[in-house]
Amino acid sequence: MSDENVLSLDGKSYKEEELTDEQKYYKEQITDLQNKIVRVKFELDQLSASQSHFRNLLVNSLKKTMDSIENSKDSKPKSQRWLGKIFYQYFSGFCKITACLGKLAK
Repeated sequence: MSDENVLSLDGKSYKEEELTDEQKYYKEQITDLQNKIVRVKFELDQLSASQSHFRNLLVNSLKKTMDSIENSKDSKPKSQRWLGKIFYQYFSGFCKITACLGKLAK
């Protein structure tokens, strides 16, 4: 086995020393772009996990708020409690949709 740098592309092998400067430039561009794609995917995984975490925090906070509203013994009219439930159901559905869209983006 030799120590030569060989470029394999579309089932063909090319010695790097035989490439023109222009071809070497294109090869370096491809290598750099591949590295960037790996980094961006890595960052996307981090961002997706963070988004999911904060979404869960928000949902839990909203649940606590809704539970305290429902359990409160104040004199709020029934219509206000009903509107709060509708908002909570709407928001929960929205969160589920955005979570699905985040998975589709991967």
